Amino acid sequence: MSALLIRAAKAEDLNQLTQIKHNYVREIYRGYVSKQQLNSTWVDNFHPRLEDWLNNPAACLDVVEVDGVVSGYVCYGRDPEEEEFGLIHEVVMNISCSGQDRSLTVLHSVQKLREMGLRQVRIWILQDNLRSRYLVEQLGFRSDGERRTVVRGEDEMPVKRYLLQDFQ
Repeated sequence: MSALLIRAAKAEDLNQLTQIKHNYVREIYRGYVSKQQLNSTWVDNFHPRLEDWLNNPAACLDVVEVDGVVSGYVCYGRDPEEEEFGLIHEVVMNISCSGQDRSLTVLHSVQKLREMGLRQVRIWILQDNLRSRYLVEQLGFRSDGERRTVVRGEDEMPVKRYLLQDFQ
């Protein structure tokens, strides 16, 4: 069993988190977006968003370390569209991380949102990402029927919203 540590991100983590995001996108979106779009995915595209989250008091950006190695991050906070809901903005981990590490990272976010007084948490998942959908369903999230289409270049990717209600 791996040793998992989740801690607040620091400015010096951003370059490494950006590289992890780059690798994650190239792996997870393969088959969902065109090769041209994947090939145009550059590390620098992700750094500003991570920096915004790090410096935004309404967002929590946490680093995930597995066995002492930075292996991903999670960002969460109040849903900007409806502030009575928590929102897990993004969970990004090395592809080699276990399902248990991913589950514990989501549960960490849920607990932190609960400590903020939020009793309902949302997360958006790529509709065809069966592994992620299964993971959040195992944790008690349920699709609430809300759908959107995310556009990346010329590619359209449908996403579904999942909700965890009245958790303890």
